Amino acid sequence: MKLELPARKLAAEIDGSVAWPIYNNPERRNALSFEMQRAIPAILERFENDPAIRVVVVRAAGGPPSASRSALEPARNAERPRVPGTSIRAG
Repeated sequence: MKLELPARKLAAEIDGSVAWPIYNNPERRNALSFEMQRAIPAILERFENDPAIRVVVVRAAGGPPSASRSALEPARNAERPRVPGTSIRAG
């Protein structure tokens, strides 16, 4: 079953007890865009709230994902909230 997601560069499928979040940004070697980073928590929460899902396997369309975020997007640390009590920014 394919899920409707708010991020156009991210897809998700559920097959029985397996959930598949799929990075769908192959033209950028699946580097995480800001939009993708913001959508991932909602997808994982959806999976967590489904008692039938036992395993989550991350996939990437068109090859392995890059180990970085997209360098073509400006840094948006100012828009990311801080984790209380730390200097870490969420998201």
